[in-house]
Amino acid sequence: MTQTYWSARHVGTRSRLPAKLTKGRAYFIEDEQVIVVDHGKGAITYGSQPGPQGEPGEPLPFLQEQIDNLDEASLNTIHALWVIYQIVLNKISELDDDTARVIDDISQTISSNAQTAQDYTDALEGRITSRLDTTDATISSNAQAAQDYTDTLRADLTTLHTRDLSHIHLLIADTDNRLQDQIDNLADALLKFMATTYSRIINLEEEANEEANEVTALRTAKTTQRLQTLTGQEIENMLTVGGWTLDDFKGGNLPQKVQTAFSAVTSDLLGVQYVPLLYIGSQVVNGVNYCLIAQQSLVLSEPRKHIVKMIINESSDGTYKLVDVVSIGIDA
Repeated sequence: MTQTYWSARHVGTRSRLPAKLTKGRAYFIEDEQVIVVDHGKGAITYGSQPGPQGEPGEPLPFLQEQIDNLDEASLNTIHALWVIYQIVLNKISELDDDTARVIDDISQTISSNAQTAQDYTDALEGRITSRLDTTDATISSNAQAAQDYTDTLRADLTTLHTRDLSHIHLLIADTDNRLQDQIDNLADALLKFMATTYSRIINLEEEANEEANEVTALRTAKTTQRLQTLTGQEIENMLTVGGWTLDDFKGGNLPQKVQTAFSAVTSDLLGVQYVPLLYIGSQVVNGVNYCLIAQQSLVLSEPRKHIVKMIINESSDGTYKLVDVVSIGIDA
């Protein structure tokens, strides 16, 4: 015989049963105190007494064999478990009743609190309305008081204007007289100050002219004495406006390789002489370029001197060439 495994489910009323029962599952209906099982051929109802409550003679196939084999002790145990189960169901029912009572109490509390809140809202609205009425009355009263104060102030100002207008005119006239007196006094003082200042300026001009004459005479005497001691060359230089008087250069110290290059390119020149003053630097090209500053003296009937920039090239084979000579604008 094939053994069927089943499970149970508890519902309150038959209307709570699912539309399609699970095969082999027992459904206990609390209000009817019965069990409903579908063995595959439709739902069968079993009561609290042995045997089904459906068609007469229908057995309980999945329990019948096991019930027949149970001893008295096992039956007693099952009966005891059934009693305990009934007690538990009763307790659940009581708990449901208690829960319902608690829900009712909560509902009543909520209703009471809602009424209390409504009462409080109504009272608060009444107080606010009363306060607004009082505030409106106060604002109206203050506005009237302000208007009364403005009217009073305007009347006072009108009275003061009428009463003090003549006094104000007298005060203005007196002030004008005092200002005119002060202006006259300031004008007299200014005229006296101008006369004194003009006299002082004339005296200062006379003193300045005397000092200028003395300075001019002294400078003329010194100039005459200086001119008597000047040489012809110094006089020529003085007559050349903006001209330079060059120092008597002895020549600067050049690096040995630069001195060699300088001597090589200037030793055979005719009509001109160069005195090296300052070595500037070198440039690597096709060989090496040396740059220096020198004094150029042209041998003429009237010798002329120039400060020039010289570029000397030392080629890779050791020969020297004067590449460029440019005046830097200092001539004598």
